[in-house]
Amino acid sequence: MNAFIQSVVGLFAITNPLTKGPIFADIVKHLTPAKKRAAAVTASLAVMAILVGSALAGKLVLDLFGISIPAFQVAGGLLIVTMALQMMNSGGQSNVQSEPSESEIQDSLIVPFAMPLTAGPGSIATIITMAVSEGKEIPTVTIAAAIAVSVLLWLILTVTVSAKKQLNPRAQRIQTRFMGLILLAIGFQLGMHGLKDFFAA
Repeated sequence: MNAFIQSVVGLFAITNPLTKGPIFADIVKHLTPAKKRAAAVTASLAVMAILVGSALAGKLVLDLFGISIPAFQVAGGLLIVTMALQMMNSGGQSNVQSEPSESEIQDSLIVPFAMPLTAGPGSIATIITMAVSEGKEIPTVTIAAAIAVSVLLWLILTVTVSAKKQLNPRAQRIQTRFMGLILLAIGFQLGMHGLKDFFAA
């Protein structure tokens, strides 16, 4: 039980679901309330699949393609920067901008929201380390922690979209640009950490 609690706390800290609510709300803002709740399930299941898959075979997959964790961090940072720039540009456009299709929103829930924004290189490296340290063929404690964190993420996303008040168009544009700025900083920080670790190695 102690190992499980420590794993949950560690994964929760690195994935930081509390900061993902506003970003998720911005991605699904054009959906109906029912579809927003369904999107929260989709995003949480995607994160669960990534974390559990990483616990079972993450190191094997990275080694198979010869990809290092720092290189994965840089790639993830670039992807987040791209998304941030799109959010900042859309936030500054007029009301005639076209709304994304449901399929585009669903795609955004997987990439970049689930990976690399939530289950990113840091989370993957952490869960691989946890799984290896268990010393078991099937790291049950690590998998249980991944499932628990994914459930917590689902709760946070559901509460966020349910409690979010309807903002006027101007407030929505300001919020979108602000979240884009935050994501831009996150993407650059992730990429710079990756470069630092890459050259240090």
